[in-house]
Amino acid sequence: MRTDVCRSPPEKVPAMLVSFCRPVRIVLGALLTLWTVALVGSLALELTNAPVAHSTVTWLFRSTSPLLVLIGWVLYAGGPRDGLGPIRLMVALGMSVSCLGDVVMGQIIPTPEPILTGIAVFGTAHIIYIIAFAIVAGRLGLTSARVRWASMGMAVAVGVACWSIFVRNPAAAAALNIGALVYALIIGSMGGMALALALGDRRFIQTAVGAGLFMLSDVMLGAWALRDTRWEYIGEAVWWSYIIGQMLIVWSIGTLRKVAPDPDSSALAGNLS
Repeated sequence: MRTDVCRSPPEKVPAMLVSFCRPVRIVLGALLTLWTVALVGSLALELTNAPVAHSTVTWLFRSTSPLLVLIGWVLYAGGPRDGLGPIRLMVALGMSVSCLGDVVMGQIIPTPEPILTGIAVFGTAHIIYIIAFAIVAGRLGLTSARVRWASMGMAVAVGVACWSIFVRNPAAAAALNIGALVYALIIGSMGGMALALALGDRRFIQTAVGAGLFMLSDVMLGAWALRDTRWEYIGEAVWWSYIIGQMLIVWSIGTLRKVAPDPDSSALAGNLS
């Protein structure tokens, strides 16, 4: 469904969805409802020790990832023909690859080295997001090189520091430590690009927060996988920060409208540059 065959939206449509026609908004609303129910419901069942099979709770939890993939593709397929289609496509692809990473890390698809395979898959997803953010910056004129490189440098430094402090384990295989370091460089670059967008236009604050949550999730996951760091509900903390971060990225970029950058945030970026 394409919005160019739709009539003008009715009143009281959220500004972020004004470019989408009514059938698309209905589908998105249904998927968002299912995603929220699955996320909140699975956590409630887990925390209350409800008499429900653990496998049921696990699958309910994991369903939030493919649901978010569907949301990403609906935003792309049902989006307006406004020149931002390639950006929505890249975000949908990035979330799809991330979902594949979830399948690998959950060992639903067995691999000889699930951690290293997961690093490769999620690293690919981050590269796709980086490309999407770069296209956004180019299309909207958010191209201050100084802000971009400073943001990326800071985020990469944070990623490497977290790897060194919380993830790196000399007793673990060298391939795991090196793979985790390379991953920290990639996800740090993704987070830095998101931060640069937010500094250039405050519409992307959600994107930056989402990238930050993604980084936080992977620090906890890395500490769990390489150092066997554990506490009660660490799995839930990893998944919630990850999937909410993904939702913020997918939704903020997928619903992007082609309007002029916010003047206040653009001025902030100008001062920084």
